[in-house]
Amino acid sequence: MLTLPVVLLPIVCAPFALLFEKKWSKALFPFCCAAGAAELALSCALLFVPGSSAVLDVCGGGLGFAAGGFGTYYTVVSAVCFFFALVFSGFYFKRRGEHLGRFYMFWLLTEGAVAGVFLSADLFTLFLFFELMGLASWVWVMHEETPEAGKAADTYLGISVIGGLVMLMGILLVRSSAGTLKFSELASACSVSESSGRLSAAAVCLLFGFGAKAGMFPLHIWLPKAHPAAPAPASAVLSGILTKTGVFGIAVTLCRVAPNARSFGTAVMLLGTATMLVGALMAVVSADIKRTLACSSVSQIGFILIGVSVCAMTGGENSAAAYGTLLHMTNHSVFKLILFCVAGIIYANVHSLDLNKIRGFGTDKPLLKTFFCIGALGIGGFPLFSGYASKTLLHEGIVELGEAFGGSRLVTCVEWLFLIAGGLTAAYMLKLFFCVFTGKPAVRTEKKCMNAATAVVLGIASAAVLAVGAAPGKIGLGLASPALDLFSSEKLLPETAFFSLESLKGAAISLSIGAALYFGVVRTLVDRKSTDGRRVYRSLIPEKLELETLYRFVLLKLLPAVCGWTMKVLSDIPDIVTVLLHRTVFRENKKHYIPEKGTRVTHIAGLAADRVFPLEKRKKHRSFEDVFADAYENLRDENRIVVRSLSFSLLAACAGIALTLIYIFIRLIIA
Repeated sequence: MLTLPVVLLPIVCAPFALLFEKKWSKALFPFCCAAGAAELALSCALLFVPGSSAVLDVCGGGLGFAAGGFGTYYTVVSAVCFFFALVFSGFYFKRRGEHLGRFYMFWLLTEGAVAGVFLSADLFTLFLFFELMGLASWVWVMHEETPEAGKAADTYLGISVIGGLVMLMGILLVRSSAGTLKFSELASACSVSESSGRLSAAAVCLLFGFGAKAGMFPLHIWLPKAHPAAPAPASAVLSGILTKTGVFGIAVTLCRVAPNARSFGTAVMLLGTATMLVGALMAVVSADIKRTLACSSVSQIGFILIGVSVCAMTGGENSAAAYGTLLHMTNHSVFKLILFCVAGIIYANVHSLDLNKIRGFGTDKPLLKTFFCIGALGIGGFPLFSGYASKTLLHEGIVELGEAFGGSRLVTCVEWLFLIAGGLTAAYMLKLFFCVFTGKPAVRTEKKCMNAATAVVLGIASAAVLAVGAAPGKIGLGLASPALDLFSSEKLLPETAFFSLESLKGAAISLSIGAALYFGVVRTLVDRKSTDGRRVYRSLIPEKLELETLYRFVLLKLLPAVCGWTMKVLSDIPDIVTVLLHRTVFRENKKHYIPEKGTRVTHIAGLAADRVFPLEKRKKHRSFEDVFADAYENLRDENRIVVRSLSFSLLAACAGIALTLIYIFIRLIIA
């Protein structure tokens, strides 16, 4: 019964972070490291008890957890990345440690929520921890409390909330169509369900919700904003782990919920291709190191989504795509841990992320240069590095899909765009390398730029990249093998010769494209020489042309304006009709007299009262007709204020809920 402790341990430890900050501030970081190490140990223990499962009763309902397969595998990966990033945070916050109790509390909450997502046994449990993860990690984004961080946090939270609501709608549709939300029963239940239209709508909603967290185009707008604003340790986990929860949900949707896997797989392939290219192009033209890495994450998620779509379209029988997807997910987590830690080291020393201000920082820092090169060559797909193995498998999976579909033009086009996106990856990593690690430093800094703990963390991660790259057939496929149940129950090893001429040819094409793009385009458009001979980096995408600006205009200005104008027209229709009737049909008809104030009832009642109590016999020289009309007008105005108030709305909602419950209770008694 280790599943519950793995999920609950970080969540239970989280509130103590605030206590340690107030009472024993020096013990805060050691306590969090101890909690992270315990979580890592428990997660690794799950590897030896794959059949462990648990149900937690909450309000009469059950939250289901199950260990084994992909869930356990990525729980271990996430625990490793969380722990390594936590160790690095000790160096990162050494000179800038404000609100650390709050940061570490939500760090532990997020780690527990991520474990809950990967170990969930049904869609409802996944949804609950998915939302907890989004709300807890939102605090990371606004941790610096700057205007930029606030704006980025608003975008992140807005995307998370909207995606969560749409996802909930999809879950409700799945429950009503398939009758179950358990992963073990979902595929068979959806395959025999007669509500294919409802399941299609559910799949679309789930893709929207999970795609928002994964950073899938066009819902990727939070990634380029959140990563530069968040502290570097948080960025490493946001990019390396939290996006994978969205990929996990998309894989579950395509492989177990979507009624027509081929059509939905094609849609995800197109979206993945767009994500891959858009992210790479944004990274190429960015002049901020963390923004470049954030856009790189968008692009790499596109690579992964293409692999997921290939697996779905072939029913999990494309072993190369399945292994490539799982291995690239793991590789990307490790790459971004290395690269964002390097970016954090640079920021901690220079206090800037602008490429023009950090230019030449690592020229005299060989150890930092080595770590960056390993991460850059890995993510670029260079042979003998782990990224080459996963991208080779993904490329082979695309080729096999094209052969299975009889040489589909769409698949052929995706294959070439896959290679071009690989070239763009090499181009923006070359840009970062030449900027940070060559030339005269823009700012003088100490040669020692990191502590021993950070060097150990980066050394272990870099060694893993090299080990998988040196023996991809044994180590790489062996790592991904336990997680293959996400796509298929069969564990067929792909017949891939990683270092054959055909495999090396694909890598050579991508790397050649990357070199040509960098030296022929990037050095001309992005980093130009100034009058003093130094290179000046500039971003080619102004804020007004970003997709987020368009979304904000449509959702916050255009849509409210159109809806408000429509509602005004609809509300004016009765008045317009009344005026037309008065001026046409009832113009000469005195039987339908309508007074200027009040109603016909107040008019008749006022005339009757005036006859009983004549005006000349009363002290107040005012007719009862005016009195009744004014009383009616005041009552109507007060009633409008009450109806429009929040309290009245809440009371009306409570009354509606009470009536609904009474109705359900009566129906249960009658039944």
